[in-house]
Amino acid sequence: MPGHDRARCHRHRRRERCRQRDLGPRSPDRDGGAPERPGPAHADDACVDHFEGLEAQLGYLAVDALMEAVEQWLQGQLTEADQLFRTGTSEWMCLLRSAPLTELADWLEHLVTAGNRHLFQSSRHETHVGIKAGAYALADHDRYSTALTILVPGVRGLPTARGQFSQVFGERADAAAALHVLEQRARHLQASLDNDAIHLVFQPITSLQGETTHPHDVLACLLDPNGVEQSAHWFIEAARQFQLVTALDRWVTGRVLTLQHKRENTHTPPLVIKLGEQTVRDAEAFLSWLAPQLARHPLAPGKIIFSLRESEIEKHIRKAIVLSRGLRALGVDLLIEHFGLSVHALKLLDHLPVQYVKLAPSFTHKAESGDRLDRLKEVIEAVHQRNVKSIVSHVENAQTMARLWQLGVNFVQGYGVQEPETVLM
Repeated sequence: MPGHDRARCHRHRRRERCRQRDLGPRSPDRDGGAPERPGPAHADDACVDHFEGLEAQLGYLAVDALMEAVEQWLQGQLTEADQLFRTGTSEWMCLLRSAPLTELADWLEHLVTAGNRHLFQSSRHETHVGIKAGAYALADHDRYSTALTILVPGVRGLPTARGQFSQVFGERADAAAALHVLEQRARHLQASLDNDAIHLVFQPITSLQGETTHPHDVLACLLDPNGVEQSAHWFIEAARQFQLVTALDRWVTGRVLTLQHKRENTHTPPLVIKLGEQTVRDAEAFLSWLAPQLARHPLAPGKIIFSLRESEIEKHIRKAIVLSRGLRALGVDLLIEHFGLSVHALKLLDHLPVQYVKLAPSFTHKAESGDRLDRLKEVIEAVHQRNVKSIVSHVENAQTMARLWQLGVNFVQGYGVQEPETVLM
């Protein structure tokens, strides 16, 4: 048989073998039926970069033996929950169940990095090969056939010359990338909590009515992995998504209690600590934790103010009542922030022992005249009738401050009043 005919025959047998092989682990048959399969998985495609050049260099027999080694290595990167199929001479498909959506990008990057560093060996050759891979993050309505029409050409077309060897595809790719970012930030936040690497920033709340006591908002900041200082906006969504709000609230509360206790004999201002929705839901647990903390760090009444968001109070009204009354019994004041957006906002003041409200930022925007000013005046008067002090935030200029003074607002806050002060702890 001429050489090119033998090569054609060999390639034909190799393609047939690839179509017939399912390299993934199978579950035992039940009642002689089909193997039991887990639920939907992410589709993963991996192939050898510049395979034609490798085949021309080594020959088709040698390169086929080398692909067997690549195949075995790929199988070793998977778990028993995953299934690997050889779909071509130098290409494999995997049903990936072991990597959650948030870890897909990391999983792929690890796969191609490790693969491109690995020295693959056959009986006669050893060499490095370029591996590129992609995953299709399947949505509920996706079909595997649809995923493959996007995934396979997408992986084959990856611009490896520019250093890109992996990518997540599909409608959920952006969600996967966003979740990946949040997970990274959550890990960084957890490490910062564990290592006490968070510092506090205090933003003054200035009196317009001559009061001598000026509360300060407590803001948590940290350094990101690049050494850049980030405010809570950078990590708070990650804290919510990965259940770190309670730990963050307690960390900040503990530091503030220590700080206020050390300065008990000085004229320190009350400090406002924001509590998240997770803490509101776990009202009893937070109160049980807080009581011994205050026993160890006794403070004069009113030195600590806890702030709850209006929308979260309404969402968990019974828990919010338990929390607010428990805090009041411990000598702690309560503030409702983003106040006034709900039609039931004023009714909250009849059920919760509130000392302060901070109006929603929308009240400040274009509040110099018109219906918005009338609404602001109405809310402030109703708040004061209930012996609750009013705070208006996001004040950026003297004109707005003067108008708020005329309305009788107790306190104002904003970069137009005074910027935050950093305190390292």
